[in-house]
Amino acid sequence: MPRPDRLSLDMLETLIAVIDCDGDAIRAAEILGINQPSMSKRLAVLQHSNPQARRPWLERRGKTWFLTEEGKRNLPAVRQIVRLARTLQTDIDERIALAPDVSLACGQLAVLTFVRKALLAFRKQRPDARLRVSTAAGRERILGVATGELDLAVVTYPADEIYRIANRPLVVEPLFRDPWVLVCGKKAPESVHAAFAKLPDADVRFEQLAGLPLILPEAEAGLRQEIDRVLIEARLQDRFDSVMEIGAWPALLSYVRDGFGIGLIGASALEERSEGLLPPKRIATSPADIPQVQLICRHSAGNSDVKDLTPLGEKLWNLIQQAAGAQKFPE
Repeated sequence: MPRPDRLSLDMLETLIAVIDCDGDAIRAAEILGINQPSMSKRLAVLQHSNPQARRPWLERRGKTWFLTEEGKRNLPAVRQIVRLARTLQTDIDERIALAPDVSLACGQLAVLTFVRKALLAFRKQRPDARLRVSTAAGRERILGVATGELDLAVVTYPADEIYRIANRPLVVEPLFRDPWVLVCGKKAPESVHAAFAKLPDADVRFEQLAGLPLILPEAEAGLRQEIDRVLIEARLQDRFDSVMEIGAWPALLSYVRDGFGIGLIGASALEERSEGLLPPKRIATSPADIPQVQLICRHSAGNSDVKDLTPLGEKLWNLIQQAAGAQKFPE
């Protein structure tokens, strides 16, 4: 059974054009930029009875088209539909025109450190490019890349966790490992200073942190999830005393400087931000347990080795890699 004709936006615009041209189909076709066969095909659906509209909307007298009573009844609704459709199309066109050339997401630390350096280099090379930079939570960054909302993102999640969250394979490029360190503010209370001083200067074991007033990243952070994983595997999760959990690295370091407690953070957070802090102390971990900072994007359909990036996206990807490779961590 053949599929019945359906009303389309082209058909409705044609109807309005003909009526606004006083029934002159030739003049309406010129305005619409279509030929006479296309015009006749569109009008035929509105002229003859069909399962969708048993009463025709148009009738032809000589060379002029006229609305039937049914057409007159429906014309206001047709004009409203076309007006709304044009408004929506204009909105879409404006969004496309204003859309960024590259969209990137990273953490609040990365956006102030190596990603910032990459963006400065990118701007020198392409000052005309439009950028969107988001500092959403790590899980949202992964989902943003997976759904196409973002071109690329920097995350601190292992590859298997990235795959689980994205529910699809992504290109995952390791940037650098970010060792855990302990930091204490110079203005911290004497009791906090004393507890920090008792720890060895290097290779502090996780079990030595029991009872310390720790300031940790919030539970949703990729680095915090890695901390929890190591603690659970070592059966130490019940021995930790967290006096504060906080999301952004700059905020965490501010509270450490103010003496709220001892911060457990990634070493990259201290790059150019060690003022007001005692020398950091590294946590002893196996190389496999040191958090890995990753750069992710989608891959081209059917080819997992090719990144699904525009030339500008590829350029920013390479600049982030270069800036990440130049990271300097405190000894």
